[in-house]
Amino acid sequence: MIEQRLLARLQERANTRGIVPVRGDVLVQEVGATQEEVGAAIKRLERAGLLRVMSTFPFLVLKLRSWSGKTPNPEEEFLQVH
Repeated sequence: MIEQRLLARLQERANTRGIVPVRGDVLVQEVGATQEEVGAAIKRLERAGLLRVMSTFPFLVLKLRSWSGKTPNPEEEFLQVH
């Protein structure tokens, strides 16, 4: 699922406070999806309570929720919410 790939990339990019600043085109390329698919996945992850959008495309700033500074398994975290 795109949400799992996206969440994994965001967790890899997050700073110690769970903030992820990233250019949208870079994230799209890393995830291997279109901007529309990535945007929709971000909205789904936000609705699921896994992140908060602080700034939208083209320069994304996202805040991961429940960030502990370590990288949990994104698949398990996503599936627990659904």
